[in-house]
Amino acid sequence: MGVEEPNLSPELCRTLAHFNPLGMTITEEEVRSWAFILWPSFLEYEYKKPEKALKNWWKRVTESDILQARERLRRLAEEREIEALENHDEEGTPAQIIDFASRLG
Repeated sequence: MGVEEPNLSPELCRTLAHFNPLGMTITEEEVRSWAFILWPSFLEYEYKKPEKALKNWWKRVTESDILQARERLRRLAEEREIEALENHDEEGTPAQIIDFASRLG
């Protein structure tokens, strides 16, 4: 299983998002982000049936795990936005700059 990143099927992500043990509303992207965070630890076990094992790990997901996954997605979105602004030939409008700066905090 020496894959660097999890390659989860859309069906698996939908299933995990729908049947989560926390009763929270969780998106498929949040499931992917959760899997990405835990992937290095998951690979250490060299499971023969990784999809089944991942479902078992999901049964023990915590609210903190989901919050970390959401934070990772937020950071990735900010990084993409910064990169898009840096690669854009024109400067943003004052309103765009103010909006972007307010979201950065």
